[in-house]
Amino acid sequence: MGRKNAALLEASQKLYDRDELDALKQDDKCSALIDKLVVQKKSNRKERGVNPKLVWNREEAEAYKGPLLFANIEDSDIAKLSSRDLDFSPKFNITHDQIREIISFFSGSSNKDKQPGRLPYRYAWLITEGVRRRLIKDSERAARRFNLAAEGVSTSAMQPVQIKSDSRATVVGDIHGQLFDLITVLTIHGDDSLPSEKNVFVFNGDFVDRGPHGTEVLMLLFALKLYCPEGVFLNRGNHEHRRMNAKYAFEDQVLALYDSELFDLIQDTFESLPICTLINHRVLVLHGGLFSEADVSLKDIQKIRHFKQLPRHSEIEERSDRLMEQILWSDPKEDLEEGQLWRPSTRGSGVHFGPLVTQRFSELNNLDLIIRSHEECTPGYEFFHGEKLVTIFSASNYTGSTNQGAVIVFDRTKEGGKKTLVPQFKQYFANVLTSPADAAASMRERTIQQLREQIFQYRHELLLEFEKLDADRNDLISIDQWSEVMRKVMRMDIAWNILCPYFIKFKKQKKSAAGDDSPKEIINYRKFIERYRISVDPAVYESLTADIVKKVTTKLFDSFPDLNDAFDQIDTNHDGSISYEEFSKVMSLFNLGLAPQQVYDLMRELDDNGDGTIDRSEFDKRFGSAWKTSFQSVSDPSEKRWIAKNLRRIRKAISSHYCKKQKLTEKQALKQLFSTFGGEGAKSLSVEQFSEMVERIVGEEVISSTDRIRLGNHIDANQSGSISRHELRIVLFPAESTSPKPSLGDSLVQQLASVFYKNRVQIKSVLRMMDEDESGKVDYEEFKKGITMLNEVIGVPLTRTQARHLFKAIDQDDDKQIDYHDFVALFSVVVDSRSSKSSKSSSSSSSSSSS
Repeated sequence: MGRKNAALLEASQKLYDRDELDALKQDDKCSALIDKLVVQKKSNRKERGVNPKLVWNREEAEAYKGPLLFANIEDSDIAKLSSRDLDFSPKFNITHDQIREIISFFSGSSNKDKQPGRLPYRYAWLITEGVRRRLIKDSERAARRFNLAAEGVSTSAMQPVQIKSDSRATVVGDIHGQLFDLITVLTIHGDDSLPSEKNVFVFNGDFVDRGPHGTEVLMLLFALKLYCPEGVFLNRGNHEHRRMNAKYAFEDQVLALYDSELFDLIQDTFESLPICTLINHRVLVLHGGLFSEADVSLKDIQKIRHFKQLPRHSEIEERSDRLMEQILWSDPKEDLEEGQLWRPSTRGSGVHFGPLVTQRFSELNNLDLIIRSHEECTPGYEFFHGEKLVTIFSASNYTGSTNQGAVIVFDRTKEGGKKTLVPQFKQYFANVLTSPADAAASMRERTIQQLREQIFQYRHELLLEFEKLDADRNDLISIDQWSEVMRKVMRMDIAWNILCPYFIKFKKQKKSAAGDDSPKEIINYRKFIERYRISVDPAVYESLTADIVKKVTTKLFDSFPDLNDAFDQIDTNHDGSISYEEFSKVMSLFNLGLAPQQVYDLMRELDDNGDGTIDRSEFDKRFGSAWKTSFQSVSDPSEKRWIAKNLRRIRKAISSHYCKKQKLTEKQALKQLFSTFGGEGAKSLSVEQFSEMVERIVGEEVISSTDRIRLGNHIDANQSGSISRHELRIVLFPAESTSPKPSLGDSLVQQLASVFYKNRVQIKSVLRMMDEDESGKVDYEEFKKGITMLNEVIGVPLTRTQARHLFKAIDQDDDKQIDYHDFVALFSVVVDSRSSKSSKSSSSSSSSSSS
């Protein structure tokens, strides 16, 4: 493996932890909002009664070519099952032949198109509901076996498994939606080695997410549980959770095939899964790991209240919840300091626990081995802590890497019935069509894109650190300095110096400042930072830019009588330039709803020479056209203020009575007014007609007749005695009438787009809750309601005007609805091919070099 590929593989593994940390760090308020909407939607659904999809219809029955299941469940049973009034019964049974048919159906081998088949909604619902009921009864039975009733506990979070002397057990790690890995596991002891009471399988969580066939994997596992309840045991992993499923595609997969009611039932079933399995009292199987304390007993684990969604990390207060989180999320480490039990996890949940915790926990609970999963490892398994603990991972070629899958087998038939269970490992690559080269290419492409996304999210912090190292103010730093800043700011200890060519070309400096003749590799860090941006559809870009530029320009024009006065008022210390602090203060007073980062980005766009301030020429370049009106020659400041005040009154009246109420653009409103007071199609008004129009829209008591004539004469630029639509438009709506440089709004659009990108999972989840008929689309009122809710928790507001413009831009077929999946997909991080304005200042002492 080459140095670059090795560095990318390391980065891919670090990104796995970072990605899950980002999912956990999802804003608590946003998570709480989604949780509330889920409860509300469930309540609405309950009021509607039985889902009609549970009843067979002739068309569906005739089209279905897959295995026939649950023939003894009549339509009359459905209402009782749906209301959960009917007890668990043999009607949920699945046979050996039906399991074989399901495997063939899902693998595509029995289908003409060779694609995975789709079980009817009725079957998927019955399989899931059957398993949910079975898990509840199993938990109650386990509580009796562990004698928990004496302590007032009726369910157990741990399930016991006893492997007899004529039996074997196979422990399976993460599958992650990789169907062919699951099929490989089921045939690992031979072609006809389905689970049985003598051929037990323990599946150790993370059945879904990331892989392409999460729904099929889960339905097959659940069908196996119904087929042989005493031969199939399912543990819960950290990905058996609504929040993880929303981020890592399982929710999308379920909704593409079924609906949110089935997805909610699956979540209820996930909450019913035990969190660990105890084999023959000596081997503990759990998904993640151990604890931040060394005295946890098996009894403590058994009593965990696990019939719930795991609370967000920041909300965990009870020991029971903390133990469950650490079981699902923790990782073993060998590099803790001597005597140290644990340290916080880089995942954001769980802990990194050391050998001392494993040793004490094993001794306290008389365990021979602890089996966990949760982490990819190249050979499929890896021992830790003096071989008292082992990781097992069963998804081969996981997300494009080249790892093997593996399972652990305890075969007592080959051990002469010995009581001590001896682990044996079986490794494999699943029989899939993707070649190792294609898998490696996929991993490389995905990792580079994920790193670009991380760079974009940390771009402001990176820029500040780079600038600290740029003593010569020429935008150049060494590749070693660049690598160290990347490592520090992004908190990813990977070989950035090796990966650098994937992100920016470096140059070789001919001679160092110290006189060393050896070439030095340097990077233009500003060009690097400005290379990444959010791709925005042109129509969406225009919809967002129009409102932002208009608001900024109009506020400046309204607030100051002329350009020089505007500059002088903002430049409070009168040093001839506007600092960030001065600019930020004015933007704050304008109350435009811009976040500090947006103000900073706008300031940088105005600062052409990059000196950190806005001088008079830069200010004039961007805003000067707004003041280039017929009365720019008016010298009396009080007269200018009087003109501006009355123009504001007219603009406000037109915006209120014509633009908002009649839903006209400003241009259309003026056209209608000119036709009303000057005749059909009139393009100009006399000063007297102008006075009459103003009287009508603002009132005699607001602007007197004399003042209306006086104002009209100011607007009449060529002193012709009449006012054209263009003359009136440029003084009333300067932001509409002028053409400021597009980049004026570019940074603001990028900031809003980055908010959409960063919160795309939450946005999709909230809009999905607004979608009552589950069509995959929302109308404007649903869109506005969802965006309004999100504005309250995300922190960077989207105005109602922007929301309306945005909706219209996305609704390109004009059916008054938008597909929210398409909306979220509009925003992605791309490499900007445009040359950076700051890249002009390349050092004369440097020459380009290929990298």
